[in-house]
Amino acid sequence: MKHSFFTAFALSFLLVVPASAATFRAGDTVLLSGPVMDDLYVSGGNVGVSREVNGDLFVIGGRADVQAPVSGSLHIAAGNVTVTSNVGNDVRIAGGEVVVRGMISGDLLIVGGNITVGSDAVVLGDVFVTGGNVTLRGPVGKNVTVRGGNVLLEGIFHGNVELHAGHAVVAGPVEGNAKLVADTLEIGDAASFRGRVDYWSQSRTVDFRDSLAAGQAASYRPEFEREFRKESPSVASAVGGFVVFSLLSGLLTILVFTFATKTFFTDAAKVLLRKPWWSLLWGTLFVIVTPVVTLLLFITVLGIPLAVLLLSSYLLTLLFATPLTSLVAARWIELTSKARFRPIVFFAVSVGMFVVLKLLNFIPLIGWSVKAVIVLFALGSLLLTKAAKWKKVR
Repeated sequence: MKHSFFTAFALSFLLVVPASAATFRAGDTVLLSGPVMDDLYVSGGNVGVSREVNGDLFVIGGRADVQAPVSGSLHIAAGNVTVTSNVGNDVRIAGGEVVVRGMISGDLLIVGGNITVGSDAVVLGDVFVTGGNVTLRGPVGKNVTVRGGNVLLEGIFHGNVELHAGHAVVAGPVEGNAKLVADTLEIGDAASFRGRVDYWSQSRTVDFRDSLAAGQAASYRPEFEREFRKESPSVASAVGGFVVFSLLSGLLTILVFTFATKTFFTDAAKVLLRKPWWSLLWGTLFVIVTPVVTLLLFITVLGIPLAVLLLSSYLLTLLFATPLTSLVAARWIELTSKARFRPIVFFAVSVGMFVVLKLLNFIPLIGWSVKAVIVLFALGSLLLTKAAKWKKVR
């Protein structure tokens, strides 16, 4: 189940190349206040959607806040995610802090750190969640699969429930069968089970109170312990969530910038060809000097707001350094080969470079060093390009 969940989650983000009309937006801050009549792809440090999207919505950024209805599916990879609107199809989220409210007509899939599905959320389909701290309070129409370090289930669950956690509290009615696997397992006063209940807990004895149906008994399953020890829910969820977020955010970043930018990455690649060593120098200075400047600003009271802004920009740049480098590298290949890539070809080449950079992580020392130098070249070229554009504006 775990592998099929992650596979489905990954494929849902990979298969997002637009097949029809679509709208693309990118920038440090993207606030959408007008209705969108087709699929929408957005990338930015802060993304806010306050008007209806009549199609699918794809968001990648540092912070994402979706307040308006989405008629299609919703896909988000961001550090902080808040969804307070109704969604007409499936919702798939990878994030650090995730809060979901509103009605979801399809399935809900979340990989994250701290995850809260509020009591004002309604999920008509299945729920698949893995995270560090998971709270699920809204009613779910179908089945629930949860893996996490600390899990609280307080909603009404009309289907089956499968739970793997370090510490878990079940405090809501379950109408289907329940498989509960946790190091420590608590059953709340509001819990009730109409179907079969199989469980494993370190304490072995769990007080199910009056939650079981008449004539029903909860079955202790010692064989579940091997499954629990193998998964190590809190560690597996944290590592798995970070890996999935990293991959999906990278791919979606490449997709958005492929269609939302015109010449920026081509200009950066030209700078890299003309001034390779200057690019390396500025990339290195950015990585080393920015934290020092941020620390100095934090020391002064007046400099704290600027320090927070600078630190946020720095962390976002490092988080998306690999996909940004992939985009520059793809344009560099285009220029050096004297080819002319169509958007779909540019996207494919960028994804290929993204995969290569990710594979370098598996080569100790040499691979890490090569990747670091490539990233510094790319970041420096992007900084020089941005600086040149600022001079033109001024």
